[in-house]
Amino acid sequence: MAVEVPNGDLNARSPRTQGCRVPASRSCSYQDVSRRARRRTRSPSPPRTIGIPINISSPTTCPVRYSSTLAFSPEVHMTIVGHVRARGDLARLCRVSRAFRAAAEPALYNTLALTVGREPEEDALLRTLAGAPALAGLMDALSVRILPNAALGALARVLRAADRLRFLDITGGGLPLAPGEPPPASIFEDTSFQLRTLTCDMPLDLRLFSFLARQDAMEDLTITGDDDLEGATEVQDLSASIYQPIMQLGALPALHTLECAARTAAILVRGRCIRRLHAWVDAEGDFPTLTRALRSIPVRPVALEVLCPDDAAALSLLYAAGPETRYMGTIALPVDGDIRSQAYALLFRLKAVETLAFDVSCWQPLPTSHRALRALASEIRIYATRVRRVVFHGLTAPRSNGWLPSAGRASRRVSRALSSPFASRAPSPHPISRASSPRLPSRPTSPHLGLRRQSTRTDGQLDDEGDYAEAVMLTLVQGLWTVEEDALTEQVWREH
Repeated sequence: MAVEVPNGDLNARSPRTQGCRVPASRSCSYQDVSRRARRRTRSPSPPRTIGIPINISSPTTCPVRYSSTLAFSPEVHMTIVGHVRARGDLARLCRVSRAFRAAAEPALYNTLALTVGREPEEDALLRTLAGAPALAGLMDALSVRILPNAALGALARVLRAADRLRFLDITGGGLPLAPGEPPPASIFEDTSFQLRTLTCDMPLDLRLFSFLARQDAMEDLTITGDDDLEGATEVQDLSASIYQPIMQLGALPALHTLECAARTAAILVRGRCIRRLHAWVDAEGDFPTLTRALRSIPVRPVALEVLCPDDAAALSLLYAAGPETRYMGTIALPVDGDIRSQAYALLFRLKAVETLAFDVSCWQPLPTSHRALRALASEIRIYATRVRRVVFHGLTAPRSNGWLPSAGRASRRVSRALSSPFASRAPSPHPISRASSPRLPSRPTSPHLGLRRQSTRTDGQLDDEGDYAEAVMLTLVQGLWTVEEDALTEQVWREH
């Protein structure tokens, strides 16, 4: 708005020039008044006009809004949650606002560990998930430990609501349950999730294999339970048994890593591209059944871990391996020269093998010195030119005459029961970090070579009888064999 100033009245007062007095005794021109007005308004104005800004807004048209929290976008909330690592901090963040709760709850319930069978006041997490299906639907990885005389009803409700579950680890499924409880595999009934990794030790029955037949995305399977089928060793004898659901065409199409008994492995390797196989022998007739099944498939596993009970089984396993095999174990290294020559001739066929595992528990005396182990590794490398690692098992005491191997099902149950759930393979609880690496390893790999304890013994020096290592790994470094004691050799087959 502009106010016109008449030419005749130079002392006229405008709203912006109030207080600007012009002395009467001093002659004043129009330019002086205009210069003073422009200096007060701080903006250029046209001649004979003075600019006066007027604010036409009112509190009723432009109200001032106050908020207790800043309005962030969902991306900002997810970024903040991605930098919070402690589970307690995530729980506190859920109580800040609804927006933070929507972003923090998926990270808080992404990876959980449950214990079933404790006192009711100690099962707060299990009762919360059973009563809130929406929270159970946020789980991506779950580890369950079942105690003796446990009731599985609440766990079954949680699994039915966990439609996004991809990683499942169940320990203690073979223990006795509460009176009147159905078989442990009944917890999988009416479930809708598609697993990528399953590890369980519950008894093998029709319910379990019916559940496995519905898993189209499963890639890694570990089952250590009993099937209670005495005397049935041939695949034809098992066609009408509990294995019938997984013998159907199209069952478990994505499976490539398998860890189970030899009888179960003989069925699962048929019609599937199993790339990594770890099997153990429970009965005397299971080993020939497995080797015949391996020879019948067109694509052999790249990692094959089966403990051979004797020299004949070692030759049979070497014959069942394919040219693409990169890990081979655990072979009973023959003592007799002629049989060892036959084993080396079969080993010469494996052009891609990089890691070999041998059992020397039948040798007398045991090759416990580093010099003897290096000599054996150098002899093996003559026939397997691409081998870079050699693992020797059975350096403590000779193996018993029984068929059940020491590294079989019973010892695996004990070792897994003593270990904490998801101690070494827990997926990241943050969806941002999981999106960058969706394929998470399901088992621990061997630690870096620099972190392993290097032996301080010199060549030819022997430890006491009680100080021998159960397994010793030799790694070829710049043409020399480096001995590594206390190396984690159980999961080496998963690295290939």
